[in-house]
Amino acid sequence: MQNLSNATKLIAKIVDGKNLTATESEKVFKDVFLYDTAGFHLTALIAAIHAKGETEEELLGFVRAHEKLGNYIKVDIPIDQITDLAGSGGGAFKSFNISTTASFVVAGAGYTVVKEAFFAVTSPTGSADVFAELGMNVFEISASDIKHTLETVGICCGYYPAISPRLKNRGGSE
Repeated sequence: MQNLSNATKLIAKIVDGKNLTATESEKVFKDVFLYDTAGFHLTALIAAIHAKGETEEELLGFVRAHEKLGNYIKVDIPIDQITDLAGSGGGAFKSFNISTTASFVVAGAGYTVVKEAFFAVTSPTGSADVFAELGMNVFEISASDIKHTLETVGICCGYYPAISPRLKNRGGSE
């Protein structure tokens, strides 16, 4: 596929120790987000950039790619009262889901929390697993559901493939 062929060339550039411009970074991330269904290119891209050391330009390109591919949800909540909590997963200890637990604590303290939802990969439970146990189907939640829940309840999960279909390759499957 032509789009991933270009991505492969840019990943090779990073592996060679060269920095990407913001435009190149945006292009490679957009292509990988859209067309890398198996996740191999995304893994290689992130590992290569991290091993080389991220530059401001590369991070800017990453942000721009997300901005162009994602959907925005406008809520009637002051910006200083809303936060997003996300865990990185991959911890060495098989602990409970700390970031999701923290999300409920922060929401209980009065802040509005958007919790990124993904299924367990390296730990016993992911945030999507926790929300599923509470009766929420992350595959069916829409942007309007998120808006309503945030404004009325104060906490809600967001699953990228459901709210930003162009990022469907970045989540688990049903």
